[in-house]
Amino acid sequence: MAMRQSTRSEVKRIAKAKKRLLGAVQSELMRQDITALELLAVIAHTTGACIAYQDRNTVKDDQALELVWENIRQGNAEALAEVMSVSGRPN
Repeated sequence: MAMRQSTRSEVKRIAKAKKRLLGAVQSELMRQDITALELLAVIAHTTGACIAYQDRNTVKDDQALELVWENIRQGNAEALAEVMSVSGRPN
């Protein structure tokens, strides 16, 4: 089942939330209290919790996992492009 297309205002609202959340992630990494791998585990755990918070009447597990996987690919591509533009090489 395909997800519906987001409206322009939804895209802007979601982009702002992503920016805030990624800022928090980057802050955690800069504190150096947690490794990047540990942070990945924490975020994966949090993602699992977010899946559990979905309304089971409207979002099935396979839909949620498809959405997560699509966004992992997109986020990875965007972050890699950013790293490459800054350093000229992947981490």
